[in-house]
Amino acid sequence: MKSSNPRISLYKEAMSLETKRAILQHQLDEVHKRLNSIRSKLFGQELKSTITKTAQRISAGGRAIKGTLKTQILEALEAAGKAGMQVRDLAENLGAKLPNVHAWFQSVGKKIPTLKKIGRGHYRLHGSVEKVNQTAKTKKTGTKGKQRGKRGALAANILKALEDAGSPGLKVQDLADSLNIPPKNLFIWFSTTGKKNKTIKKVGEAHYRV
Repeated sequence: MKSSNPRISLYKEAMSLETKRAILQHQLDEVHKRLNSIRSKLFGQELKSTITKTAQRISAGGRAIKGTLKTQILEALEAAGKAGMQVRDLAENLGAKLPNVHAWFQSVGKKIPTLKKIGRGHYRLHGSVEKVNQTAKTKKTGTKGKQRGKRGALAANILKALEDAGSPGLKVQDLADSLNIPPKNLFIWFSTTGKKNKTIKKVGEAHYRV
C-alpha cells in the first residue's frame, strides 16, 4: 500500500537518488582510472617523471613558492602532449589545491597564448615550456623598446601587420601579441596617431584593418 505521508515518499526518493549517485560516482572513478592508465601508456615515463619532480618540489617546500606553480603546470601539460590534462588531475598529481590551480588558469594561464582550453576544465599546451619562457622574457626585455625606438617604427610595424592580415583585419589584443607590445600602448596609438592615418579603418570594437 502506497504511503500517504509525503515526507516518507521524499525520504524514499532521496534514498533512491543517493543510490544512483553512488553508482555514477563509482563509474566516474573508473573513467578517471582508465584515463590515467591511457595517459601513462601514451606518454610513458616522461609524464610520470615530470609529475613526480614537481610534486617533490611542493612537498619539500610545504607549498609552491612564487613562480613554481606555473612551471609545474606547464611542464606537466608539455609532457601530456596533445591529449592535455584535466585541472582536477593536474591538482591531484602536483599535490596542489584544486581551487588554486583553477585560479591560475583563470589569471596567469589566460596570458599564455599557447595554452589552449580544449574542454571543460581541460587544457593543453601548444609548443614547449621553453618557448613560453622565451616569449615572456622577450616581453620584459628591451625588444619592445627597440620596436618603438626609431621614430615611425611602431607605425610601420602596425601597418605591416594590418596589411598582412588583409580584409579581416586584426583585433588590438592579437596585434599586441604578434608585436610583443602591451595592448594599452596600441589603444593609445590608435586613438591618437592612428586616427590621422586615413588608410586605417575601424571595423569593430578594438578591431582595425587597412
